[in-house]
Amino acid sequence: MIVRVLCLVVLLYSFSPLPALAQITIEIKDYVSLPITGLLDTKGNNDALLARVNGLRQEPSANRLFIPDLNGPLYILDKDTKKLTTYLDFNGREGKSGIFHKLFIEAGYGSGLNTLYFDPDYPRNGKFYTVHIEDPAIPGSNLPDNASFPGFKTAGYTTTPVITTPGSVLYEGVLMEWTDTNISNAASPRTPSIRLATRFFVSTFTQRTPYRTKRPQSITLA
Repeated sequence: MIVRVLCLVVLLYSFSPLPALAQITIEIKDYVSLPITGLLDTKGNNDALLARVNGLRQEPSANRLFIPDLNGPLYILDKDTKKLTTYLDFNGREGKSGIFHKLFIEAGYGSGLNTLYFDPDYPRNGKFYTVHIEDPAIPGSNLPDNASFPGFKTAGYTTTPVITTPGSVLYEGVLMEWTDTNISNAASPRTPSIRLATRFFVSTFTQRTPYRTKRPQSITLA
């Protein structure tokens, strides 16, 4: 008899209504307005994008966000004050004041300043990595121009030999290791680079993730 009563209690409990869950509300609101880097009077799909921001990175051990715009600028956003600072600008094309005269952005998608990753030991060594796309056919030097970013030290800088790939070369994917000697401010860093020639669509190289191995000063594409 006791067994039957227990079974009945279990059966009734299994069919009893579940307690109401607390309602979840999602609020969407503007966080920060970014500068316009596209064109207001164009019919092109890519140029019509007022800002090409596909992501952001939380700076390790700091209350700041690094925000790359594929059209060239790399911003630092102070999360407390919402102050936006142009840390670097990769677009040195056609009278622009940025660093790289061969930056390629016309194809949209992953072209331009594609991504940024922080070194695992960034709080101590100030290193981070960027990937951007260049068109070697564009006139001008492929050396960085620091005229607008005097904190970016280019003395002794040389580009690395291009790593060639089979077939004709359309673009060059450039992996750069930057070192910021004072990560508490927004002054520009210094950097070496690795270049990979590619005939593939521009997103192929930019989707690679750079990370340091256990050997100091080594970079691997994952």
